Amino acid sequence: MKIAILAWGSLYWDLGNLNVIDKWNNDGVILPIEFSRISDNGKGRLTLVIDEINGSQIKTYWNISSFNNLDKSIKNLREREGTNNKNIGYVNLSENSSYSKFSDSLTKRIIDWADLKKFDAVIWTDLESNFQKFMNLEFSVENGLKYINSLDEKRREEAMGYINKAPEQTITNLRKRYNTFTTKD
Repeated sequence: MKIAILAWGSLYWDLGNLNVIDKWNNDGVILPIEFSRISDNGKGRLTLVIDEINGSQIKTYWNISSFNNLDKSIKNLREREGTNNKNIGYVNLSENSSYSKFSDSLTKRIIDWADLKKFDAVIWTDLESNFQKFMNLEFSVENGLKYINSLDEKRREEAMGYINKAPEQTITNLRKRYNTFTTKD
């Protein structure tokens, strides 16, 4: 079984214990991605997640899992992300099954891409925005930038470092505004 793993954020530059076959490829499926999830229970940096409302259409990266078993590949990604199975999305073309918190049209987009690439399955981190939950505000670029500026110096530096480390083609609306904002000084 040939299983692709999708990436758009820290997975790209920090594999941790993720077992992959090769380097990241830059022609992944296009997904709506944004820095709209607050890490560390609402006290940390903004992280990149699928965001069907606010996300920019980003061409993701992909790699091949070292495992040829979907359950083992999911377990490996789950452990790398320090999360549970509910936060790992997948499509299994061999068995015509899938799981994601997101829309059927998004899942269909991944299935079509996987079919084109001749993958048997695709897995990804299936976390959503939690900005509203922690900030009691809808996520927007402006609210995201205000949040970053409200952090203490150490956390703000970590937040800015995460934005700067994002893969080259992960250019979201927040990142565009952040780069414009920081280059004016």
